[in-house]
Amino acid sequence: MTRPQAGPHEPDFALARTILECQAVGTLVVDADTVVTYANPSAIQMLGVPAERLIGQAFGLPLVSHSVTDINVPGQGDAVRTLAMRVSELSGGRPHRLVTLFDVSGRARLYEHEHRLVETLQRSLLLERMPELPGLHLAARYIPGEGAIRVGGDWYDAILLPDGRLGLVIGDVAGHALRAYALEHPCPEEVVHRLDGLLYHLEPRALATMVYLIYDPSARDLALTAAGHPYPLVVGPDGARQFLRGGRTLPLGAAEPGARDAQTISLAPGSTLVLYTDGLIERRNAPLDYGFAELARVVTAELPDAETTCEAILDGLLGSGQPGDDVAILVMRTS
Repeated sequence: MTRPQAGPHEPDFALARTILECQAVGTLVVDADTVVTYANPSAIQMLGVPAERLIGQAFGLPLVSHSVTDINVPGQGDAVRTLAMRVSELSGGRPHRLVTLFDVSGRARLYEHEHRLVETLQRSLLLERMPELPGLHLAARYIPGEGAIRVGGDWYDAILLPDGRLGLVIGDVAGHALRAYALEHPCPEEVVHRLDGLLYHLEPRALATMVYLIYDPSARDLALTAAGHPYPLVVGPDGARQFLRGGRTLPLGAAEPGARDAQTISLAPGSTLVLYTDGLIERRNAPLDYGFAELARVVTAELPDAETTCEAILDGLLGSGQPGDDVAILVMRTS
């Protein structure tokens, strides 16, 4: 392996080389221009680059002092290895940096395993069977996204209340506590207010969005409170589409808990209510209004039931692709 001598303004590693070359930790020294002036055998092996193509060449990756970054390098065959790269300063006449490399491929595999566990747990929190009420049809879907693990994840629930009304909720916050509040308080704004207070005291830095609705089958009234969540969609039996923009307040955890507003509307027989999370309508290269318009386009009065509506929404907005973020859909159809 080529071993360039230390220049007059470079730190002398003669005493350290013997130790570094026996270490399993990859070690590089780069100058102010990110040119590699030293690489131990472990670094050469980890990076899979011959010494003559590494030493004396620019490293090719941004180096931020006092940072740790994961990088992917080719492994055997088609495999990919993950290295954790730590950058620190070295003393000397000119700024040199020490780059240490650790093989964390096992951690990456553990991350994938944990992601599958979280996905399984998330599915276990979702309803296996919808409550049954005369004149109502409920259906839901949950599609995990390709992004990183998000604690809690997208979530929905349908709660049969003691007085015969139906509570519906969707958001990006897990909600066993909401079920308890829903059974205790008759108004959606009070339930959301209580949940906001709980989040504020237990997780003061957390932020979540949700919408909670209560439907009264006897009066055909729908009351809702939204905490920073995308607008629910109602499609009437005549095909008229309406996004419910009332009863809106800040997301949970965005401010000190305060009073919440509510909106109440009447649902005509044959109406469809669609609740969803932002992963359904958000696109990186399109305004949010485009997602709302696409959702309104695919939900029609001709769809026969809630199950068919869910499938139409997924086909129309996601197609066969995997969403970048979690997607949850909850549909209620009145007969």
